[in-house]
Amino acid sequence: MLEALPPGVPESSALWREYVAYREGRLSELKAGERAKGPLRWEGYEWLRGRFARGLAFERSMVALLRADAALPRAQRLWLRDFVDPRIETCVGVAKEGQPGVRFADVLVIERQPPAGQPPRVESFSFKSRDLHILVLGPGISPPRTLLRD
Repeated sequence: MLEALPPGVPESSALWREYVAYREGRLSELKAGERAKGPLRWEGYEWLRGRFARGLAFERSMVALLRADAALPRAQRLWLRDFVDPRIETCVGVAKEGQPGVRFADVLVIERQPPAGQPPRVESFSFKSRDLHILVLGPGISPPRTLLRD
């Protein structure tokens, strides 16, 4: 059991309680011989959860952009112009005929009104959030201006 909170972590922190449960679960699994690696330290766990939350926020914002695009008249759309009546679904598992397993897409856009006699058009989107400021560039190479923070 962890005795003290790390500096700067409030007692009421939901993330800290989540970390403690994660750590105790990992340690129990280690004792039972179920895992090869021990739990992350608090700093690593906090960093990892921060990146995960950042990625989810990015995905939500991109889905909102797609939904807004789908609501526009077809001629005004930027990304979904090829769809007559797009339906947007998130966190979808898809099985391909003749292939084992399920693949997951962040977003599927499905045509609600396909042309007569044709299957519905389906597009999948995968949104990844990247923190490019950590890239180490070679000598004399600068990152594009759009990647620099103000």
